[in-house]
Amino acid sequence: MTDSVVLADFAVARDDFVVEVALDLPAGQTTAILGPNGAGKSTVVAALSGLIPIDRGRISISGNIVDDPAHGRFVPAEARKVGVVFQDGLLFPHMSVEKNIAFGPASKGDPDDSEVSRWIDLLGLTAVAHRRPGEISGGEAQRVALARALINEPDLLLLDEPLSALDVTAKVETRRLLRRHLDAFRGPRVLITHDPQEAFLLADRIHVLEAGRITQSGTAGEIQMRPRTSYAADLAGINLLAGTAAGGRASINEVALRIADSEVEGEVLMTVRPQAIALHLDRPGGSPRNVWETTIVELEESGERFRVGLGKPLPLTAEVTSQARRNLGLAVGDHVWVSIKATEISVEPR
Repeated sequence: MTDSVVLADFAVARDDFVVEVALDLPAGQTTAILGPNGAGKSTVVAALSGLIPIDRGRISISGNIVDDPAHGRFVPAEARKVGVVFQDGLLFPHMSVEKNIAFGPASKGDPDDSEVSRWIDLLGLTAVAHRRPGEISGGEAQRVALARALINEPDLLLLDEPLSALDVTAKVETRRLLRRHLDAFRGPRVLITHDPQEAFLLADRIHVLEAGRITQSGTAGEIQMRPRTSYAADLAGINLLAGTAAGGRASINEVALRIADSEVEGEVLMTVRPQAIALHLDRPGGSPRNVWETTIVELEESGERFRVGLGKPLPLTAEVTSQARRNLGLAVGDHVWVSIKATEISVEPR
């Protein structure tokens, strides 16, 4: 596989609305399509993979036009170099794990047992290689689906809600594995999800899709700081941090945060709502909480509230009312004190 670029600007009519998107998907980058159920995310997957033709526009992969209805061009799914991982895996139930992974190369008359073995080992599937999909866990099934997609060296990798069918433990493990293998894949990666945590953690760039239209694009930080719709504002209610927990504290960079869960140990993900971050002009006292001094690097009005971007040592987004902003006299460049209660920090294993 050579480094590839996908350019897609198309429309597909659905029963209730038209899905109309423009996507520039560069090599080596993970792009998330993030939206609620029914927004048209699966239609985007079907169009990019060749499962359905578009009604107007054009899709090109690695410089090859694969769909252009104005010129009568349509390359079906089986002839596109696109790897797809669906939420339920869609593995062949009568085949072993090993044969599921080998299916793509075998169907092209190019079976390579050593390459199949390499992917089985790489994704930790050796112990279940001869079992069938019904005899393995959901997390293992998603690893098989990922191996089956990657062994064909696709020019584009699509992941359609790959974690949504998994339980909490399998989701954490599979998300960690996905992050590692997405970083190693040289082509464009598209993650379809309704979970902002997945998008913020795995994607380099995010497109928010609502009712068939992209309403906002940017990095996780940009969307958190400046949400443009009420749906995006709901998504923006998350500050996501990665750290290491031990003894009721979680270390992130140079900061050790007090957390309510003293049992959790090791690498963790933490979420903090912007509304849970209190800002003060002077160092606050009172009940035990996390307190540090920082600088305001951004201020953005959002209706009756202001979103406040905070600088080092932890880049967080806080949210205050317009009245609180006036009372505190907040401005970009001001030094403020931050306080967060331990109980306001949600923690889960990474």
